[in-house]
Amino acid sequence: MHSQLGRTALHWQAASDNVNAVKTLLDKGAKIEARDADSNTAALLAGQNALALLVERKADLSATNQVQPALLHLSR
Repeated sequence: MHSQLGRTALHWQAASDNVNAVKTLLDKGAKIEARDADSNTAALLAGQNALALLVERKADLSATNQVQPALLHLSR
């Protein structure tokens, strides 16, 4: 299910930094690389703790959207 912005539950929970919900969604098969209408992945929207979990679960840190550089680039 997607919101009007094309965001999944994983996008919203990652952005809220809700690690328990992110873990549950991933365990239930949420697509870690799903993109919203602005090309955001959950990792691009994630709070610090949710991002750590997404990295642990192999989120693509080279992903970009229309505005932000890749997370991998920002970490340097």
